[in-house]
Amino acid sequence: MGAMAHWKPRLAAGVDLRALNLTPEQGFLLSRLDGNTTVTELAALTHASEADVRASLEHLTALGAVAPPSADMPQQKIAQPDGALAESPPHEPACDSQPLEESAIDDGLNHRRLFETMSQGVLYLDEDGRIVRANEATGRILGLQLDLIVGNTLGEALRAVDEDRTPLLDERLPPFHNTRESSGSMLLGAYNRAEYDHRWVVVDWLREETELPDGARYQVILTDITRLKHLQDELERMAYTDPLTGLPNLGMFRDRLDHTLQNAERYGETVGVLFVDLDLFKQVNDRYGHHVGDELLREVAGRLRSCVRRSDTVARLGGDEFVILLSRIREPSDVDVVAEKILKAFDQPFHPDGVELVCSCSVGGSVWAGGEASGVDLVARADEAMYLAKTSGRSGYRRAELSERAWRRSFGAPSTRGRSCRTSSPWCRWSRTGWWVPSRWLGGSIRP
Repeated sequence: MGAMAHWKPRLAAGVDLRALNLTPEQGFLLSRLDGNTTVTELAALTHASEADVRASLEHLTALGAVAPPSADMPQQKIAQPDGALAESPPHEPACDSQPLEESAIDDGLNHRRLFETMSQGVLYLDEDGRIVRANEATGRILGLQLDLIVGNTLGEALRAVDEDRTPLLDERLPPFHNTRESSGSMLLGAYNRAEYDHRWVVVDWLREETELPDGARYQVILTDITRLKHLQDELERMAYTDPLTGLPNLGMFRDRLDHTLQNAERYGETVGVLFVDLDLFKQVNDRYGHHVGDELLREVAGRLRSCVRRSDTVARLGGDEFVILLSRIREPSDVDVVAEKILKAFDQPFHPDGVELVCSCSVGGSVWAGGEASGVDLVARADEAMYLAKTSGRSGYRRAELSERAWRRSFGAPSTRGRSCRTSSPWCRWSRTGWWVPSRWLGGSIRP
């Protein structure tokens, strides 16, 4: 272990680094190897522990990227069978086979090869933040020839944006965004001129204590994670979106409803919920097949979206049931206006898969204008009103009142955000959403 501390690793000759699929951390460590820096010094340069650096070097040596430890490390004592200590057999000095000048030239060639073949983009910046050198991977990431990159600042070369697609100016990019730090890392979008779109890259930068080639003082590494970012976005979309209609699913609706009610309570706003259920949808599936039923649901989703504002949320709970969140309405009657607009929209026929169908719906509404009722209460009341409309002849609308007075008349006290209520009736899980609601529903009146 003591000998390893004196190891001054260098790149192996003749290795194709592009074929090794190195991680950004491994590539950064390889860029520090010059044959004159010990493991301890490498740990300080890379801000890592000696144990981590040593483990990485051993792994890279096994891959063939790093030359094995040279024989110029201090000799070690070897225990003999009789208990005596003897010097380990001397190794041939690594520099005996070639002059020191040739060794230095070889190191320079190895660094040049590493710089040019890394899969990550590498840029050298001078003290003023101007790019003085860039490798081929940088050109691929930015869709630019290298001579169009050199001479620019990082902001000019990247045309960077943050995760909200807000442009990032030079003062928000290394090395200017935090002059007190000698290294850092950030995620941003770098514009690719060939693809006319941004690629997502992780930018790692380091200020060098000694001068780099071409008078550079900063080294910047760009790691393209566009494919990973798109996969992450797709997984998030799948988690919160109904795959059939593209509408928000129950999880996203619940998040938006809770957030909307919090804002409504803070700013004294009114919130409405509409519960929409298609009439006789099962007959469509039975007569025309599920592919026609699925296409009908897609058309219904589009028609419902056309009936509300962009700030409102239309979600599909499952089957033929939809729920609509109306935020920041002026008065309770606004919910009635939207409901009538939906019923009128459903008077026009649908054309799923070339089949002309007239499909009506039943709509139930509820309004929150203050009090202690939760999102669960609001949706449950709208659902109850919808079933009253359906049992009254279909293609109709009913709205439930939801107020603190109704709560007190039914339970004696308001609920505490859906967690409990003072009622002798037990709670049950609502099969439509998985939420817990009182088994005899909520009190109040229901009116046309």
